[in-house]
Amino acid sequence: MAHHDARPHAPQFARSFCLLALCLSAGLPVAAKGTAGPPEPFTGVSIKVLNSSSPPGGVIQFLVTLTEPKPIVMATAAITIDTGVVGPVMGVALYGPTAATSDAIGAAVPSATGLTVRTISPSGTFGTDANLPILAVTLGVPPDAQPGTHASLLLDPAASVWIDPFGQPYAQQIKDGNFVVGGAVAITDVFPGMGLLPAGSSVVVRGLGFQPGAIVEIDGVSVAATSFVSSSEVDAILGVDADLYGRRVRVRNPDFSTASYRSYLRATWLGRSANPLLASTDPIWSPQTFTGAFFTTAPGPGQFLALALQNPAADSADVSVELRSTAAGSIATTTLTLPPRTRISRQVAELFAGVPLPADAFLVVRSISPVQMLGLLGDDAAGTVEPVVASLAFP
Repeated sequence: MAHHDARPHAPQFARSFCLLALCLSAGLPVAAKGTAGPPEPFTGVSIKVLNSSSPPGGVIQFLVTLTEPKPIVMATAAITIDTGVVGPVMGVALYGPTAATSDAIGAAVPSATGLTVRTISPSGTFGTDANLPILAVTLGVPPDAQPGTHASLLLDPAASVWIDPFGQPYAQQIKDGNFVVGGAVAITDVFPGMGLLPAGSSVVVRGLGFQPGAIVEIDGVSVAATSFVSSSEVDAILGVDADLYGRRVRVRNPDFSTASYRSYLRATWLGRSANPLLASTDPIWSPQTFTGAFFTTAPGPGQFLALALQNPAADSADVSVELRSTAAGSIATTTLTLPPRTRISRQVAELFAGVPLPADAFLVVRSISPVQMLGLLGDDAAGTVEPVVASLAFP
């Protein structure tokens, strides 16, 4: 029987020993046999839902953040809400790195398990500032909620998608958050939450648990003075011109209890659409305002086109909406008056009752003063609503 010598052959052993000595003398790392190298860096979107707390009767903001910047041109975020602990949804906002000039728009539709938010950012700048949340969903906390009760704040990766500027979906890493009913102070709204405000303007911070001597802090904005009105209101006087959209507002009590809130405008609804899907949808406007725009996306079979408008100003806005056809020209015109800080969403069929919608129809929207404009494309059978970008060029 042949004998197998397990010892290394001299030439092979010598070569291995020399290579090891060369690496050590040069200060190079030597990998242990059978060990893997460092993990490949993750190239997708790494998403984190921030933990939060709020007392009974307060609100929480479901804040979605990125751990590192990634440009996102389109997204669908499927959010699971524990409606036994929190709810209802009071508003939704998208935040871009350009703050008051962000072009990110969206539509938030309630689902059986929570909320589905669809977004579009034509510039692809959405998601490119990891220091700013990309999404805030404001949820009420019932007054009878039991302190100490926990709820998970979840994003469903199977039903969520984030699209890069090349039209490809990012891989996802998601870290969910946790909400607990607790504390004694909360901010429930900041008014007005957007729009350029001159120095000396008063900003109303509403909530609960405010104490005499409380102070208001606004990220990046000098606050000249804070006035305590009641346990549910403190007013801040701005020391500089500022737009509060996307800024974090804090209230600090003398006993060191605090609350924070990401600002945006939760305007008053001018009634609701007769269409149940549209009535339940929260339009998410870009903070950009326009005096004129065109909406050229035509609805397909079973779909409807809708227009959503919001007036962020302190004065009323008169808006005209014209239904046009590429072939026939002007078909019909209607006018709307938006009182200060109000919003409306209506199907085209509601704006122009009884007027047939040609296949090549589009909308021309004009306003005497700048307002926020958003198109919505709904599908009743699918239960979906997609945001439609306003065009500034005549079709």
